[in-house]
Amino acid sequence: VEDLPVEHFDAIYLLDFVGPDGFIDKLCSKAKSVIILDHHKTAMERLQANKYDYENTITVIDMNRSGATISYDFFTQKLLSENMCSGMFTTQENLQRNSSLLPEREMQRVGLLFKYVEDADIWRWNLPDSKAFASGLKDMKIEFSFTKNGKLFEQLLALDPRSVIERGQTSLSHTQRLIDEAIEQSYEISLGNGKFGNCL
Repeated sequence: VEDLPVEHFDAIYLLDFVGPDGFIDKLCSKAKSVIILDHHKTAMERLQANKYDYENTITVIDMNRSGATISYDFFTQKLLSENMCSGMFTTQENLQRNSSLLPEREMQRVGLLFKYVEDADIWRWNLPDSKAFASGLKDMKIEFSFTKNGKLFEQLLALDPRSVIERGQTSLSHTQRLIDEAIEQSYEISLGNGKFGNCL
C-alpha cells in the first residue's frame, strides 16, 4: 500500500481480491473510499475476522455470483444512479437505455459471456457446454494482467461465446482421446503383492 498513490483517487476498487492480511487496514487508512466487490469465502472470512468497520468502505460479498457479475451489476447500478441524479434523461425508458455499460446490440452476447464465466467461476456447471466454454477460454491463453495486456478489456468484450465453446469442444475431445488411449494401454498391478490392493 505504501507504494500506491491511493490518496490521488476518489475511490479504490478491489474487484475479486481483498489482498493479504493487513492490506485493507492500510488501504482504508490512506484512501478516501474503498469498494470491495468479491465472492470468495476467504474474503468474507477475512473481513469478518478482522471486523473491518471503516466509514470509507463499501463491501459487497456474494458467494452466489462471480466477481465479474458482481462488478458488472455494481457499475451498472452506479451508472444508473449517476444518470438519475444528473437529471440528464427525461423518461424512464430513455434513462434505462442510456444507463447501460454496453450498447444495446451487444447486451445479449456479453450477458451470455457473463453467465458462462459465472457458471464456471462458482463451479455450478449448469449451462450447456459450460465446461467447453471454460476450456476454450483457457486455451485462448489471454493475458489477464492489465499491466501486461493493455487490450484486455477489449479482448474480453469481443469474445463470442459460440466460438469459445467450439474451441473448447475441440480441446476437450482431444483430451478425451488421449485419456481413452491411456486407459486402453493400462494394466492392473498389485501393490505389495496384493497386501495394499491393486491399481491401474
